[in-house]
Amino acid sequence: MTRSLIVIKVSDTGIGIPPKSLGKIFEMFIQLDDSASKKHGGAGLGLSIVKGLAEAMGGKVSAESEVNKGSVFTVEIPFDIFSEPAAIKEPAPTAANNSIQAGNFIRPLNVLLVEDDFINQKFMKVLLTRIGWKIQTANNGREAVNLYEPGRFDAVIMDGQMPEMSGFEATTAIREIEKTRGAGRVPIIALTAYAMKGDRDKFISAGMDDYISKPVQNEKILIEILRKYISD
Repeated sequence: MTRSLIVIKVSDTGIGIPPKSLGKIFEMFIQLDDSASKKHGGAGLGLSIVKGLAEAMGGKVSAESEVNKGSVFTVEIPFDIFSEPAAIKEPAPTAANNSIQAGNFIRPLNVLLVEDDFINQKFMKVLLTRIGWKIQTANNGREAVNLYEPGRFDAVIMDGQMPEMSGFEATTAIREIEKTRGAGRVPIIALTAYAMKGDRDKFISAGMDDYISKPVQNEKILIEILRKYISD
């Protein structure tokens, strides 16, 4: 066995990061300032998610930057190389295992994931796919409405703030489709980075059923929420 290291470097020629802010950029919801966030966008979650994923694999993330010139971000992931891979016999699937893999639902759920942020979308898709759910993605509310058909999905996980059509507008459109076609109500769970006191009432008023704060670091939280709205 040989210990090796994968090194990934990403550089840009953007606005750069002041030295006093460099140590904080991997914290959740950290942005340089309001003017930067308005001009360049983002919720301040991307680097925090990357850091969490890297550390989960025993690695680390670092950054170097110069104001008005750009930044270099480095990800280092250790791994082992085995000269002769051992043959591993997979256990035969059982009904119990299938239930656990599907998030303790009898069958895998078909879920529409609506998220405009590429990193957050991929992270959520990996998180939910690994428990056996079938995930269809949409990049904004308009795509979600175009993809939605009554009976096609068991649940919709919807970001609130998105370009072209927000999650709130998309939810209203989906509820109208259900009403027009006399279809059952699909659970719509809001995915938000800004869950504050009173937000649940706002989501419910828009036609959503519940909400979960992002980044979602444990699929069990989402399973518990959907359990309230989906019966086997």
